[in-house]
Amino acid sequence: MSELIIFDCDGVLVDSEPISNRILAEDITAAGWPMTTEDCITLFKGGKLTQVQLEIEKRIGRKLGAGWLSDHYERMFDAFQGEIQAIPGVHEVLETLQERNTAVCVASQGPIRKMKVTLGATGLWPLLVGHIYSADMVARPKPAPDLFLHAAHSEGVRPADCLVVEDSATGIRAAVAAGMRAAGYGAGADGGALVAAGAHTIFSDMAELPALINKFPKGTPI
Repeated sequence: MSELIIFDCDGVLVDSEPISNRILAEDITAAGWPMTTEDCITLFKGGKLTQVQLEIEKRIGRKLGAGWLSDHYERMFDAFQGEIQAIPGVHEVLETLQERNTAVCVASQGPIRKMKVTLGATGLWPLLVGHIYSADMVARPKPAPDLFLHAAHSEGVRPADCLVVEDSATGIRAAVAAGMRAAGYGAGADGGALVAAGAHTIFSDMAELPALINKFPKGTPI
């Protein structure tokens, strides 16, 4: 088996994308760029919010101010507390991997404080605490390989012995750039985009993951 399974957070462990993109669409529209939830998913999925803010400012032709992102996070966190759910089957998968002594960690574009909210509200934080990494910890976010390489180094595992589970093309490209196997969690058009980005397999039911891991023995050449 792969020695380390690296999970993205949003859309892979927690079903946060509909909530976060709804709030993002509302805040972008209020800033002067009309936007729907679906628009946000298409334009910004897998992106880092600091970079999203720069895109908004470029489009509307003015700065949003130092407090815009903090205010946005507060609105998002409030919504998460009342609405967030874990991806179906994730608790069972993590417990299965722990029973197998397979190491797991999280590597997300989002800040640790966001993951404390989403993973905390869904009961996943205790299963992952101590093994949670944010793009804030590295020089370059995904699609650069920095975050995944940082996670592997921190966990004491070679990149070739890692399997990344991602739901965005941005994340898949980062995994490939890091020299890691990549499993795409998605279906339909999303699945096609993940394959195009370099995913080695696609699955749409989290319960399938433990069996899929067996397809990627540790140290398998890319």
